[in-house]
Amino acid sequence: MIKRWLLICAGMALSISFTHAQGMIPALPSAAVATSTAPVQTLLIGQKVPEALTVLDDQGKRRTLLSFKAPLEILVVYVFSGTCEAEQTVIPQYTKLYEKFKDWRVAFVELRNGRPAAPGQWSFPKVTDDSQRVYQTLGVQGTPMILVLDEGGSLRYRGTLERGVLYRTSISQALDAIIGHVQPVTNPEPAATLLCPAR
Repeated sequence: MIKRWLLICAGMALSISFTHAQGMIPALPSAAVATSTAPVQTLLIGQKVPEALTVLDDQGKRRTLLSFKAPLEILVVYVFSGTCEAEQTVIPQYTKLYEKFKDWRVAFVELRNGRPAAPGQWSFPKVTDDSQRVYQTLGVQGTPMILVLDEGGSLRYRGTLERGVLYRTSISQALDAIIGHVQPVTNPEPAATLLCPAR
């Protein structure tokens, strides 16, 4: 009886080993998170972005939003619709912000909603929220908008980039504070001037 039980266990182990070797164990579907119907809770300033929050990169591959930053990096998310002409008026100011902070442990990504991210103004990654869940989780109400996640992946800023002198803007001051590990950011959620409603 014992010998028979041992033979059964050995057979199961060999079967599992063979299955692994052949790559036959099915992976979790990449769209599992995106197609979830669970209620979406909008993050408050200071709350951490869920590890499972995913987007499609410009190659059509599903990745977590947090994978676009290194462990000690801050992530700035530019939110654009890509279809609203009014957004073009702010491109120069957004470019200045990128040039100022791109070498200061700050990663950038451009997020669009529900449509493939076409080539844009910048060299950093373009990603798509194909599920609407990223917009809802991060509290995006329109575009253009800027979100800032700190080194730990917590939402530290949600707003827009005001016109005028760059270093006086709320987002520039917020990034200076986050880079310098100042807690909390003075104005983490300024009144946003959204040129285009979120779709």
